[in-house]
Parts: sequence; C-alpha cells; structure tokens
Amino acid sequence: MEENLVEEGTEFEKDDAAIQVGEATNAYLDGLGTTVEQTVAVMAEAGASELLADSTDTDDVDTALGNTAGAGGGTLGAEDFVEGLENALADLVTDDTDDENDDNVIVVYTNGDSRPSDATERANVQAAADNLKNAGVEIKIVAFGNLSPAQQQFHTDISDEVIQVQSGTDQGAVDTSIADAIDEIENNFEVIEGGEQEFFRGTLEDFCNQYEFDPENGSLGFPLDGDVPAPEGGGSADARNCYSASTPHYIGFDWWLPLDHANEIQTDSVQFDLGFYTEQCRHNNGSGQGGGVGDPEIPSRTGTGFGKLSESENQNNGYGDDGEDFDTPNAITSRARNGNGGWEVGIGSGDTPSEDTTDASWSFPLSNVPWSLSYDSSDGTTEFNVGATTVSRTTAASAFDGRLLVQTKADEATVNAENVSLSVDGNSQTINGPTSVQATNDDDGGGRAFNYLVLDTALDGSESFELSGELSVSRQGDFPGGDEGWAVDVSAE
Repeated sequence: MEENLVEEGTEFEKDDAAIQVGEATNAYLDGLGTTVEQTVAVMAEAGASELLADSTDTDDVDTALGNTAGAGGGTLGAEDFVEGLENALADLVTDDTDDENDDNVIVVYTNGDSRPSDATERANVQAAADNLKNAGVEIKIVAFGNLSPAQQQFHTDISDEVIQVQSGTDQGAVDTSIADAIDEIENNFEVIEGGEQEFFRGTLEDFCNQYEFDPENGSLGFPLDGDVPAPEGGGSADARNCYSASTPHYIGFDWWLPLDHANEIQTDSVQFDLGFYTEQCRHNNGSGQGGGVGDPEIPSRTGTGFGKLSESENQNNGYGDDGEDFDTPNAITSRARNGNGGWEVGIGSGDTPSEDTTDASWSFPLSNVPWSLSYDSSDGTTEFNVGATTVSRTTAASAFDGRLLVQTKADEATVNAENVSLSVDGNSQTINGPTSVQATNDDDGGGRAFNYLVLDTALDGSESFELSGELSVSRQGDFPGGDEGWAVDVSAE
C-alpha cells in the first residue's frame, strides 16, 4: 500500500493511514475490556495469510500493516485474498475451541483497487467470503483510496461493511477521512458488543421465497429468537427463546439496489410489507398462535382427563392421561349438565359456574343443539347459550390469560361437542386441529369418562370473541341420573 493519499503537498502513504486506523481501532477495542465478545482478525496487503487471533495486540497489528511499506503500490492479489479468508475461517471458526467468542469479525485493510480483473478470480474471492460469512464471521473492509463503481460493488459484495479512507487534496482532508473511518469502525463495534446478530443475507426475492408469509398454508415468515429461554417465560421446553419485557429489542432490515444496475430497472418497481406477529410466551412454542385479529391459525388438540388439571394430577387420580394445567381460577366457566334434579345451565368464574344458573327442559336424546360462549370486550358482558337457554355475567378483561377449553363428561352416556368454531372481533379464525370432542362411558357404574378439546388462543380480554358448536347427548338405560351424569363445560383461562 505504498501509494500517496495526498494529491497536493506532503506525501502521506496508504500504509501510514492503515496503521493510524489500526492503532485507533485496537485502542478502542482494548478499552472495552473483557466485555467484548468477539475475536477480531486483521488481514493486510503483504500479510494476507497472517491472521491475528487478537487485534487488541497493537504491536502485532502494526507489524502486519507495516509489512506493506515498501511493497510498492500493488493490490491485494486474489490468491492472497482467498488464502487470508480461508485462514480466517480456520482461525476463528474451525480451529476455535473457545465458545465464549461466538461473534467473530475480520477487518481487511486493502488498496482501493483490490478488485481482481479476472472474473474467475473474483468468483473465488466471493466464494471464500461467503463461506466465512455463512460461518457467522462478519467481514469489515477498510479500503484506502477512491473507489470506482466496479471496485465499490466488489467490496460491497464480499463484505458486511465497507469503510473508505479517501484521497484528499491536502493532508487535512485525508486526516478528516481517517477520523471518520475510525468513528465508523468504533460505532459498528459498539453494535457488535451489544449483541447484534445478522440472521439473513441475500436478495429480497431470496428472503421472500425462503421465508414466505402464507398463513393459510402454515408459512409464517422468519422466526425470531428472543433473549430468554422459553421455559423461563412459561413456554414449551422445545420452543424458541422468548423476548424479555424489560429489555429493548431492535430489528433492522437493510435493502438496497446494486450499484451497477445502469438503466436495467428503468420503469420497474417493487413493493413489500414489513410486519411482526407476536404471542405470549406462556403455553406456546413459537409455531404460530391464534385467537387475535390477523392471527394465522389456532392450534387445537384433544386429551383425556380434566383439561384444567396437569398431566400428573389426571394420572394420579385416574381421570385420564393428559392435562393442560390451566391457570386458576378460570376467567369464565360455563356448564350445561344433568343436575339439581333435572337439567341445568350455569356460568361463573373459577371452577363453579354458580353466578347465574337456570333450569332447562330438554328432550333426550339431544341432537345437534347449538351452543355458544361469547364475550364483549366493550363492557365485559359474557353469555353462555345452549339452545334457547341463556345465562350471563360480567367478566373483567384482566381475568383472561390465554386458552379456551371444551370439557365433556359422561357416566353411562355419550356427550359430543362438535363443529367447534371461533370468531374474534367478528373475524372467523382458522382452527388447525380437531374441532370436536366426545366422552362416552358404558362400564355399568364404574365411573365417568372425561375428554377435552383445548384451543391454544392468546386471549387477553382486549378482543371480543365467540366460541360456538353443537351439543349431542344420549343416555343409556342404566344412566344413574346424578349431578353431572353428563355435562359439558366451556371455559376461558
């Protein structure tokens, strides 16, 4: 890099400028202390294959950069470029056994004209750079001298960032360019220290094809990982990390046109939306939640036992093999059952729907009787309807914490809740999974059957909803007639 940066006046060569930038960067990194979670390698013209494991060693960096003095005005050759990038991959990734330095950076100091003229050689450099970036190493290029459009494009293609020290008409202009470059490097290292992570690099078309947003077909875009292990936030053990509520989080989306597009894109246009979908951490695994306007779809599943209990409670008491471990008390519990010497419909909170109950007159067998549980977020009005029978209460929005449950119970009977559907704020939701649940028992007095359907919604009381379906009940000749000899509960967590 023995080439003058000053167009008029005192000679100031590129390798001298490189040493200034290198020393300032090293001093800055050294000042950050042990909190810096990255290893930085330096590659310079004559020392292209000599990667430094720790760029905070100023003497080593000065030696590497100083080796370029007297080397003439030559460029960084393609073979040296490739060798240096491959060595960086080995030093920083392949042979690195220190898991603490997961954020790796290589700073490449080059002549501005370090673009191979041969297309094959450029492709070789690009491939080596891609291998390094795909392994999680960030490439920063500090280019000395003014770049042509082709040189600028080459440096941009192979790196994550190009920082330029430009030639100037006098020493003052060059000094300003050096100071600006140092500031830019330090500012970007601050981002790395704070934990910035690049999760995609490619064209806009590649991103849209690879991370398509098509909720109807289960494609939900790019899945983001948070900073808290899912179990700590109440999520599933196999789920992606959740985001802590107390820590600010930032997402950057950087998109630009290549510099050499010329007039090819004249009259062309592109348009896209950038959006985010979130769900509560508790009870979720990050695969896509439901229960809100615009939510892609709602997972559902059936199980044996009481849905509100845990799996171990159901198994220990002989109720069944499954369980959802609902928060208690429930926001809403509504019930239609055999009870009180006849048939009864009730609604309330907690485990007992006793705030409003009424007797009902039904003829058996019941067949496809419509039922619904509705909540109005504007005033908290909550209604449970079974056929022509209605009970109601007022529910506070703060009482809600997530899921919906349909619980069936049968003793010498069959209870079937089917064609279950959900609308939220008037918008029909797609349920991904079963939409019916049946409990049936014929054991001549040995006990009851318990089966449930749970919908993994994220209801928080801010949106109105209606859960509806049809109820069918048939009783056997030896139906005992006791309270809850047959019953269906519809609950909101």
